[in-house]
Amino acid sequence: MVNHFDEIDDLKRYGRNAPLKITAKEIMGANDIVNKIYEIRTRKTRKIFFFVSSKLRAKQTFEVVANALTRRADNKGIDLEIKYSNNLAGQEQGIVNIPAGYVSGDNVPSFGVAREVFVKETYINKNAYYRFGDPLIDETGLVKYPELVGLFMEYGDTGYETLLRHLKSFLKIIRKTIKTSKNELVVVISHTLTTVIFQEIFEILEANEIPTNYPGDLLFSLWDIYIKKKEEISFDDIVLIQFDSKVVKIGIDLVQREIGVLEEILRLSNSTLGN
Repeated sequence: MVNHFDEIDDLKRYGRNAPLKITAKEIMGANDIVNKIYEIRTRKTRKIFFFVSSKLRAKQTFEVVANALTRRADNKGIDLEIKYSNNLAGQEQGIVNIPAGYVSGDNVPSFGVAREVFVKETYINKNAYYRFGDPLIDETGLVKYPELVGLFMEYGDTGYETLLRHLKSFLKIIRKTIKTSKNELVVVISHTLTTVIFQEIFEILEANEIPTNYPGDLLFSLWDIYIKKKEEISFDDIVLIQFDSKVVKIGIDLVQREIGVLEEILRLSNSTLGN
């Protein structure tokens, strides 16, 4: 799994979907990724399947990596197949109100404040329906998180929504991986959150700690894994994930079950909001 390269930091022009900064650093990073691919591949590898986040920075990261691949003299006979996916995007964080006097490259504290509240409300208070950036104002006007008032024009995803997208990607990628032959390789280009979630799922499977408490509990089990094994989870730009067939079968069953549960939870939630 590969994290995208750094994008241009300009909220006014691009919002949260900016293009890459193509510098010597990115070219070197692409070469590092290609070298890692060549460490993993075998001499018989003839096709590389790329699953790529639909965010612009991830798409352009793939383009830089693909160019680096084609420049290699020993790359003859290897085909590249690409699949873009909205489900591989990180957490959607809504639309922030840009502070007065903002210039490109400025730090916008709103995201940090919102992340702290999101962790508290979602994982500590176990409110998986909470939207990123929402100050939670009730019908009487009481504000639970006044520090968020006025920071966002639109709020972001809930914990359930973010997890559901990633589980759908996980299922598709794992199914593709187990169908590949010895002369094929699967590479994912996405975001740090995606890489972390995939690692957490495998941690749960390998430790046989599959949640059975109540439907939808996987979100909180993943958080528990993160807290317990934070030092073991890789935040590197390139992460190799390996697994055996028994773990894959359990994983597919778990993820299929959880997808069904989350889809029903969100359907009922949206129906209630609509009424």
